[in-house]
Amino acid sequence: FYATGNHREILLMLGQDVTDHVGANVKFLEQQEIKSRGEIPRVEHKAKELGFSSWAKPTLTVPADCAEWANGEQQYVLLFPQTDASCRQWPVAYWNELYSLLDTLGHNPCVVLGTPDHRFPVKRCVVLNTGHTAALIQRAKLVIGNDSFAVNLTACTDTPAIALLGPTTANVFAHAPNVVCLQTPTDVVACSGCWFHPPWSSCCHYGCVALSNLVPSYVAECAVAVLSQRVAQVRENELRVLDSVGP
Repeated sequence: FYATGNHREILLMLGQDVTDHVGANVKFLEQQEIKSRGEIPRVEHKAKELGFSSWAKPTLTVPADCAEWANGEQQYVLLFPQTDASCRQWPVAYWNELYSLLDTLGHNPCVVLGTPDHRFPVKRCVVLNTGHTAALIQRAKLVIGNDSFAVNLTACTDTPAIALLGPTTANVFAHAPNVVCLQTPTDVVACSGCWFHPPWSSCCHYGCVALSNLVPSYVAECAVAVLSQRVAQVRENELRVLDSVGP
């Protein structure tokens, strides 16, 4: 795989070969996803471009010092609010409200940041490098994040995760049965990802309405259900929360 920076570090922890040459053609992947309207899992498009007929979940091996540090920490529900893609950003106020709800319920939440951000004035908030983040994810009770680094890394572990999706189809995580994909019901916002229908925009320039309608109370209820293992898995990697949990 071609990767630099944090992506390179993550791939090495996953035991993958990293090259200085560009690998999968990003333009090809985008064209194929548009053509299939997101109905075919992204991992299948990537495998086709790379010439793979099958694939397996890699094993995450974190640096020994990071693993030792994480073993001395509590088991948290980790919240990852940051993302480089603004169209995938769940509102900051929602993250703080979700933290408060989970804390009140006694589920030991912790906000994890890659860079300092004063907008998260919560009791447990840490800024970690890639190795320590990976180690904490391995030990976590649950990971909640945008369609970004943290959830994608969690998909390579056995830790359960909740992905908050707006302009992304759930098939992005079709290869990861431990990832629960939450989206605003289509009867509230008819959104299946701006990239997959006219005018073919990669994001909503007015802020993602679908993410804004995915309210913290609903995410908290789903988190409690996942923590209680009250979920039923269906074929397309959609995990339906039981006991009539809904927005």
